[in-house]
Amino acid sequence: MFVFDESGVRDRRGFTGVAVLAAVCLTAGALWLTQPGTPSAAAPAPGQAATGQAAQAAPAQPVTKRSGSVCGDDLCSRTAADSARRTSLTTSPADFDAETHRIAGAVTAALCPPAAVSTCGTAQASPATDIALVRATITGQGFPAATVRFARPRDPAPDGSVVYAVPLTGGACFVAYAVRGIGSSTPPAVGKLPDGRCLDA
Repeated sequence: MFVFDESGVRDRRGFTGVAVLAAVCLTAGALWLTQPGTPSAAAPAPGQAATGQAAQAAPAQPVTKRSGSVCGDDLCSRTAADSARRTSLTTSPADFDAETHRIAGAVTAALCPPAAVSTCGTAQASPATDIALVRATITGQGFPAATVRFARPRDPAPDGSVVYAVPLTGGACFVAYAVRGIGSSTPPAVGKLPDGRCLDA
């Protein structure tokens, strides 16, 4: 004899109702996520890295290197123009490295002393007192005839820096520049100008 089991029907109906309800919820959620103006996750602002992604540094500006220093287009143009005016050395510039590095090292220590190491690494405007400071530092290294002043457009130095020129033996010159907070450049020794000086006064 066939017996109709109402409990089984109720169970199946209950299961079917739950399944339908779940499907409706999932469909509604999918429609909400795809609506315009309702992103599923916050998008990073323009120029801002997404959360969890490593921030990428801006590409470095191109620089041109020459022995002992790094320069941008303008500075390298000035350096090339200055070099074209000078006489040739009779010996290798490397023969003067010991002296030039010693002078530049002393100037750097004067403009960026150990006590102010926390402020070093960032270029700062050079006050007029830096001219006297650089001159005294070079004189202390045994070169009292150095020319020291603020840089001019024709000098192989950036605007605002303190340019200095030190006469060396054998008709050589050490022409460098210094910036407070950074220190001194260390270019190779060069020849003199046509008038016999190391730097225009």
